[in-house]
Amino acid sequence: MPQAQSLPDTDWHIPRLYQFAQELGASTLAAEYSRFVIDLNRPSDDKPLYVGATTGLYPATLFDGEPLFVEGQAPSSEEREQYLHEVWGLTTAPSRKSWRG
Repeated sequence: MPQAQSLPDTDWHIPRLYQFAQELGASTLAAEYSRFVIDLNRPSDDKPLYVGATTGLYPATLFDGEPLFVEGQAPSSEEREQYLHEVWGLTTAPSRKSWRG
């Protein structure tokens, strides 16, 4: 979709915003994939974080409600499962381990 090609829901300044945390020795998590693949800020069970509208673990729309994918070209359930294990799981595993102590 043309709207998604400009990456409007991308947090472009996160590294700069949280640079102070790294300087203080805090851990940070930086995504290497767009939230259009899988949203690392969502729980793996895809439960909503907020009351009301949510884009979910596998967003189908932009935050403004515009469709993210051309009709019939959204990732399949098999692809989503792969993203969950290979992107979400591997990216968040070190953080989840450190959160547990």
